Amino acid sequence: MWDTSSATLLLTPEQTRELIGKMHALIDTCRDRAAEAGDAGTARVRVHTHAFPIATD
Repeated sequence: MWDTSSATLLLTPEQTRELIGKMHALIDTCRDRAAEAGDAGTARVRVHTHAFPIATD
């Protein structure tokens, strides 16, 4: 399974920090449930997150 997605949001710095914190927390919950190595169907999955301001000239 794979996914590619993107979204552009209009956020304050505080809202951006909140979003980043929630994304990291969600990733941590998945890490805590990770299957033991060798379980059927287990594969390494790389997750990338990016949050940065975009100049609008």
